[in-house]
Amino acid sequence: MMKKFLPIIFVLLLVTLACVGLPKKQKVTPVPPLPTEEPTPTMVPPTATPRPTTAPPTAVPTEKIDEPVKEEMPDMDGYSSGSALIYGDDFSDPKQDWESSSTEAVIRTFEDGAFVMNLLDSNYDSWNTVPDRVFNREIVLDVDFQSDEDLPDDVVVGFVCGFVDNDNFHLIAVGPDGWMEIAEYKDGERNRLFSINDQARLYAGGTHLTGVCSPTQLTLYANWVEVGSTKIDALPAGRVGLFGGTYENGNAKLVFDNFMISEGPYIQPEEMDAHLGEVGKLLFEDDFSDEDTNWDVRTIDDGSLTEYLNNEYHMLVNVPNFDLWSNPNDFSVSQDVIVDVDVKLGSDPGESMAAILCNYDMDTHDDFIVAGIDGQGYAQIYEYVDREINWLYTSLFPIPLDPEINHLTAHCIGSEVALLVNNTLVGSASSSVTKRGNVGLLAGTFETGTGDFLFDNFTVHTVK
Repeated sequence: MMKKFLPIIFVLLLVTLACVGLPKKQKVTPVPPLPTEEPTPTMVPPTATPRPTTAPPTAVPTEKIDEPVKEEMPDMDGYSSGSALIYGDDFSDPKQDWESSSTEAVIRTFEDGAFVMNLLDSNYDSWNTVPDRVFNREIVLDVDFQSDEDLPDDVVVGFVCGFVDNDNFHLIAVGPDGWMEIAEYKDGERNRLFSINDQARLYAGGTHLTGVCSPTQLTLYANWVEVGSTKIDALPAGRVGLFGGTYENGNAKLVFDNFMISEGPYIQPEEMDAHLGEVGKLLFEDDFSDEDTNWDVRTIDDGSLTEYLNNEYHMLVNVPNFDLWSNPNDFSVSQDVIVDVDVKLGSDPGESMAAILCNYDMDTHDDFIVAGIDGQGYAQIYEYVDREINWLYTSLFPIPLDPEINHLTAHCIGSEVALLVNNTLVGSASSSVTKRGNVGLLAGTFETGTGDFLFDNFTVHTVK
């Protein structure tokens, strides 16, 4: 990867088809911030500096160490991953002068209630910190990030911690290619402390980032999946803030919203606290090139259908609030499994969803679990019990979907199911369906919309 060697130049889813009325997706209710602590800052200009190279001593902050003091918190969207919210800014009425200190290399501005860093130069680091608040304890940082389709693969986005001044601080950041780094500026020289490839990625369509800054360890999460972590000698008392950096490519537009600072420790959302199994023996695979695998093939009166089509499995739902599902007729399983499938969502998936079935009862064709993703990127998990739908989970935030193909993975372990989309954990739930059963695929619609999906590369593995 070019990044690793680049010299740093500047700072800164019965064979019986089923259709059932499906209630509309639960609406997402933003998690309100907790009332809590600390004085309101006066807020100061952010900073961007040219990027240098390696390291020695540590300066001492001049500001007073921030102590928890009760403070009226703003009513804002977003999610705090810490124990108590200290500070929040949704940029609708910015608390500080985030726009100042724009230069020829970086332009800071506000767009539609969000803070934007436009990094124009290559090999450039840029940061903004919250002034007048110095922390010497574990702090949790959260922010919602997004960009446009032109976001360079080698950009990195995250947070700064232990900010003493422009020459002395730590940074934790990840890029769209899944490469992350943790680095330190000491006396103006940049020293990389840790880096790793192929981790949870930064999605331009939207990613929730969480940074945990403790005195001896720095950790970064993307959509509540740990990206990387490293121990450090000592994080100096200092400020915290937002970070963006470029390498070979410049012209990166970084959009931030719902920035929050919370007391530690980091608290994993319950719905993301999943038990993921280790992939074991391959039990079944189907690329749908041979109809002898005997998935359901049928057309019903409204035109909805399931069929083999051009080496893929086609599922079409033409009416609202309908579920169609199918199982591989010549395969049945009754153990813990990991199910994978690729799905093409079509040009306008909107109010529809593609899903994997777990614990399907082949005798009753009734009790089972559904785990899938809707056309807007929200994870949906529910169960069919006695021909009734019970909703178990709807994600708080949508995950960016690939316009071509998305990969779904369901870990079906006992009565628990965890769903990953494009290898990112998006939710988990516990079901009342405790009997292990078969697997399958589902296409569904909500109040409006058509579900038109093509599935491929369906596999079932045991859990080690």
